[in-house]
Amino acid sequence: MKQNKDIWASSALNSGEFSNKLGIRAKYFGHDWEAPTHIVPPEPDEVFKNVQRHARGETLKREDFPEACYVFDPKRFRQAKDFFFLGSFAAVKGRLAKVLEGADLGSGGLVQVPVFDADKKPR
Repeated sequence: MKQNKDIWASSALNSGEFSNKLGIRAKYFGHDWEAPTHIVPPEPDEVFKNVQRHARGETLKREDFPEACYVFDPKRFRQAKDFFFLGSFAAVKGRLAKVLEGADLGSGGLVQVPVFDADKKPR
């Protein structure tokens, strides 16, 4: 098998614009659902601290990530690629999620987040 020696880097984690206009909003443990807006609302203080811990490479508990999310604009969400942001957390779906499920992610891993419709009922 031929190994690719190229490395690709991205500054995607530096741009909050990737979170806007996706048609989804989060619910964090102990907090209400975020409002259905195309501009990402500020996170509660403890969620922001978890985002900072995550960025430093700390392993978080399930309760430190979004509890769930809902799609309020299905057309926009269908246009979202396999890599996107749920609040300030990187998220994956589709084929990329399947690839990462089989990858060695060290002490971390993927956290499955339930996706609901706009009425907050399971899809």
